[in-house]
Amino acid sequence: MGRRAMFVRTDVSVKADAQKLARTAADALGRIDILVNIAGNSQVAPLEEMSEADFDRTIAIHLKGTFLCSQAAIPYMKRNNWGRIVNIISRAAFKPRVGVGAYSAAKGGILAMSRVLAAEVAQYGINVNCVAPGTALTRMVRTGFPTPEDQMREATGSGVITRPVRLAHPEEIAAAIVFLCSTPSAHITGSTIHVNGGTFMP
Repeated sequence: MGRRAMFVRTDVSVKADAQKLARTAADALGRIDILVNIAGNSQVAPLEEMSEADFDRTIAIHLKGTFLCSQAAIPYMKRNNWGRIVNIISRAAFKPRVGVGAYSAAKGGILAMSRVLAAEVAQYGINVNCVAPGTALTRMVRTGFPTPEDQMREATGSGVITRPVRLAHPEEIAAAIVFLCSTPSAHITGSTIHVNGGTFMP
């Protein structure tokens, strides 16, 4: 496609790693315009039974990682008075499910933090928004729902109303991200786009 890409091994929950990621991107590409905070994991267990380590790791990757990567990228965006930050949250921030308490808490925290950040950086031409997917057929999700029958049960059970009934494709989530980074979305900040097939309607 004529694009440049690079890989930087990063633990987003470590400040030095997040700073290195931003610095490496800026040095190689000359600037930072867009940050998509999408790193994540999932620990499934009732909160009563979840280990402290698993809870801390989930919060660290999702919530702290979003904080650190945003903090690292914003100075570069401010230099050009333009930037777009898109934080990937989840339907679980609004409609929690049993067994994903830490995940839901982390995503809810990102939602609240994104709204504050949107207000704090608006004067620099930086917009901050969220995309909240329902269940999408990522590699991680396919592990939990490996067969078409499993995926159909999840889509039906979660309340998908679009036709055909199915789980979201990753490309559909990506399209929402691209929109929030494009010119037509310039007047949108502090908002959330839900891509969930109708399983949650705010």
